[in-house]
Amino acid sequence: MKPVVVTAPAVAILLAVGGFSATCAPVRAHEWYPVECCAGHDCTRANSIVTDRLGNMTVVVGDRPIEIPARFVVRVSPDSQIHICFQTLIDEMDGSPLIVPSCLFLPAQS
Repeated sequence: MKPVVVTAPAVAILLAVGGFSATCAPVRAHEWYPVECCAGHDCTRANSIVTDRLGNMTVVVGDRPIEIPARFVVRVSPDSQIHICFQTLIDEMDGSPLIVPSCLFLPAQS
């Protein structure tokens, strides 16, 4: 995956934890997700964000962490909630699921 320019102060490494299954939150959020982020089923509200002392960011959805790649473009969330859009792929080396974020929406910084 090709890196993109950072628009918010967040960096991290892509790494996924296996056994993740996701469903969209039962909100009308898909009304505002950009087409390039969401295929109508792969975006959801996140529980929280964890940032380590090095600035690496991990978004938590349910009990699963989704690490955000370094230099990932972050967008402003129109509802002031944390939302993430992603794809679940299969690692060709070991068959484990890899969660690849496509868009991340964070509340505006004051």
